[in-house]
Amino acid sequence: TAAGLVSTPVPVIGSTVEFEAGNTKYISSCYDTASNKVVIAYRDSSDSNKIKIVVGTVASGAITFGTPFDVEAGLWTSIAYDANANKVVVNYYKNATDDGVSRVYTVSGTSVSFVTETVFSSVEIGRNAICFDSSANKLIIAYEVPGDNTIKVRVGTISGTNLTFGAVASTASPQGASIGLVYDANANKTLLCYRGTSNYGYAAVISVSGTTASIGTPAVFVSETVSDVAAVYDSSNNKTLIVWRKASNNYGAGIVATI
Repeated sequence: TAAGLVSTPVPVIGSTVEFEAGNTKYISSCYDTASNKVVIAYRDSSDSNKIKIVVGTVASGAITFGTPFDVEAGLWTSIAYDANANKVVVNYYKNATDDGVSRVYTVSGTSVSFVTETVFSSVEIGRNAICFDSSANKLIIAYEVPGDNTIKVRVGTISGTNLTFGAVASTASPQGASIGLVYDANANKTLLCYRGTSNYGYAAVISVSGTTASIGTPAVFVSETVSDVAAVYDSSNNKTLIVWRKASNNYGAGIVATI
């Protein structure tokens, strides 16, 4: 372009569409490639704190939603699509039993049908995250256990209508912070991002062998107090973007990570 300037495409944002009229919290979402649908999990604080699931359809630059599906009272949702089993998996803290549970669903049209529920933690959990490892065809879940101030990691396998988990791996972490978990398709590894020692931002590489996860040596990605950590993989550049909220001024910040 003239004078050496580089033009930047301007993003086009469609109209805002409401998927829940109640007071929502702990929102997570994934894309189901088999049904070409967006699936959102959340807690409806205006309806007895129920976890709910709703299916969205994108067409002609707009999104429409089906009727929300009620699950049960809970906290801390996370969601992922298993491309091997063509199932959606929702994790959350179950109020009735104080367990951490995973629920498997099949998407059909704008509805979901419940397949199975599996307990992945029989002790109270906090925030959690889930992603799909397309190399191993496994689900990776990470969840905070406030009672012992750790983050646990487990490998999940869907076979038919069953979901099973391997052994627990763990790393130390201050409680009360969200967890970033993302699969790097170039390195065939998963990156775990969290608030660690001194409340600094930490990242650790997760390797999968069979149904077992191993956590590599954590590295500090920023030496400041962080919260609300998240991560996303850029398949064009084979890099991971880690983002977080700076405790010093509540600004959002990001850094690029390479495995």
